[in-house]
Amino acid sequence: MSAFTSAEVKLRTLAQSNAALQATLGTNPFRWYNRRLQQNVVAEVAPGACVRVTRVSTMRELNQGGIVDLTAIRFQVDVLDLDSETARAVANDVIDFMGTINLCTNQQFDSPVTSISSNPTRLLNQTARMIPNPSNPNGPVYVESLDFRVWNIESLAIN
Repeated sequence: MSAFTSAEVKLRTLAQSNAALQATLGTNPFRWYNRRLQQNVVAEVAPGACVRVTRVSTMRELNQGGIVDLTAIRFQVDVLDLDSETARAVANDVIDFMGTINLCTNQQFDSPVTSISSNPTRLLNQTARMIPNPSNPNGPVYVESLDFRVWNIESLAIN
């Protein structure tokens, strides 16, 4: 069986080395989650913003040789905070970060990065909303939802 690293783990690994995201999401713990959080957990993540990443869909192509290794993944990246402007600012940091990634080469995980992205990441949509906060019925959790299309080599494992 070949080595494999999910796109979610690749994203989190790269995000952990981004200075702007470290400043807003902390370092211990780094508040970037690869799964949806239960609603009551969101408010308990404070102080500070958190990010949750959800794989919405994966587009794969087929040819005579089988399934192609390059996938186009649609991710929903939610930035959550108890302050709407903080959520918006961290969302902008996530957008800037996503413009620098390349999940199609291991060189992206070098320090310093030695590759240029040849498979662009696309920001498809951005939506602001609120969800109820069970810990504080008087104040909601603010959410900036970012919808991205990310190219990924499925068989690529990070070192």
